[in-house]
Amino acid sequence: MQEGLSSIPKVYAVEETELGYSFTTDSGLTYNLTLKQTDVLDDTEFKNYPVFELGLFPSGHGFEARTKRDDRVGKTVCEVLERLFEHSSMIVVFSCYPDDGKSGARLRRFKTWYAKYLSKSQVNMLCSDVSYEDHENVGIAICFAKTHPFGEENITEVFTMFRDELEQNKD
Repeated sequence: MQEGLSSIPKVYAVEETELGYSFTTDSGLTYNLTLKQTDVLDDTEFKNYPVFELGLFPSGHGFEARTKRDDRVGKTVCEVLERLFEHSSMIVVFSCYPDDGKSGARLRRFKTWYAKYLSKSQVNMLCSDVSYEDHENVGIAICFAKTHPFGEENITEVFTMFRDELEQNKD
């Protein structure tokens, strides 16, 4: 076995569902990874590309009692994202709302997963914290294939304009 490979976690078995994907951890906790087509970026240059909102919802046995981080969860989520972008021009938006005060932690965890498992893949990610309407410090990330036809520079520019426009709509 090559050195370092033993530290890479295996992924959980993933099932396709009506709303996206799901998997269950060894401790019995089920994660639902939802993908819902959204029009949130229709007022931008992305209007000609499919945009999906990503949701990650843990539920079931052990949700409240979990105490340690399971690296296989992040690896599994990243594996699903990597497969989604293999032959797609989709853009995925992941929003972390601060209703429970944990949006910053969720965005940091998503960024950590990206750095560990996707940064060398064909998936790019852009992140920012924004405040708009009655929401403070909403973490937003967008993911897209490095080969996206719109191009990384253009996507970065549109994402920055979108973020700035949200900030201007702050109450």
